Amino acid sequence: MSSSARATAGFETTKPTAAPASLFGPLPGALEDAAVTARLEAVLDAVLGRGAPDIMAAVITPHGAWSGAAGVGGADRRPATVEDAYYIGAISQIFTAATIVRLAEEGSVDLDAPLADYLGHPAVDTNGATVEEALAHRSGLSDFPPETADAIRADPARRWTPEEVVGHFVAPTSSPGDRYLLAGPNYSLLAAAAQGAAGTSFAKAMRTTILDPVGATRIVTQGEDEVTPKPWALPIAAQAGAFELEDYGAGGVISCMSSVSFSRGYGAVAADAPSLASWIWHFFAGDLVDAESLRLMLPGSDGHGFGFDVLTDMGSDTVIGQIGSKPEYSAILAIWPIEQTVAVVFVNDLEFIIDPVAVELRDVATGH
Repeated sequence: MSSSARATAGFETTKPTAAPASLFGPLPGALEDAAVTARLEAVLDAVLGRGAPDIMAAVITPHGAWSGAAGVGGADRRPATVEDAYYIGAISQIFTAATIVRLAEEGSVDLDAPLADYLGHPAVDTNGATVEEALAHRSGLSDFPPETADAIRADPARRWTPEEVVGHFVAPTSSPGDRYLLAGPNYSLLAAAAQGAAGTSFAKAMRTTILDPVGATRIVTQGEDEVTPKPWALPIAAQAGAFELEDYGAGGVISCMSSVSFSRGYGAVAADAPSLASWIWHFFAGDLVDAESLRLMLPGSDGHGFGFDVLTDMGSDTVIGQIGSKPEYSAILAIWPIEQTVAVVFVNDLEFIIDPVAVELRDVATGH
């Protein structure tokens, strides 16, 4: 990977503020402390007592891995399980970024090269941004306009083509490298770039580079070549929200094909809680990208990285990860990199505040 752009692009290049002191060790086995597991289960029960319809969660520390579920979901109010596949929203960006960085390690992508070099799509205005600038949300591209949400909701079973998604792009707002601006089009185009560089579908590129090497069979890029494994985490009638209850699962994916296919690259991945926690542990153990690439992806002093952000309001310790918010899907992936702890929380209620739950699970699991 060339580093020339990082010296001249005009954005933060200092050592990540949340870099782990060392790579994580091997993935731990199951947590065997019965008293601790009982307290973790009590946290889930308390969440239901605060009005959440369901919760699926996982925690991994050097002392062991734990996952649990409580509550009910879907029209039939089926009991939640730890195997429930969940629509993780913006957490998907981490998988897209890791795919691109792994392709860069293999020599198929140059992070300093123009993003347009990998698209084969002359109709797209990439604003002259490099691959790295898109990864860092510093391309100058704008986010999708508010009316896009109405277009997505209009037909839940619709399968959007990449060309149709590009049709919703709006004009760039700044020069590449000028400033951080969260924009879905960056990762829409990075998905296309991964496909172009790998010479296969985006889903297959992700599967071969960063999923299969660690046996992550229950993490899938929805809407392409892969079947979303069941059971599915679905909202109950009281939380149906943006869609009719029967629309969740339209097109054979969660939450629905329209949302998944439009958000390819930045919001299409489904995973169960223990699979997501295990995958991120492997990532921080150096099992997927090398240590240099891992540190490149983590947030710098501005709080943003490649798919990762510094999470605020999580206590005094530095926490990094990502929030995934989609209609009636609220997810958090939180990593305490110095103490080597990972927490994942899923709740099928967009209004439920889940950040404190992740902190509480971490505190119980680590004895804080």
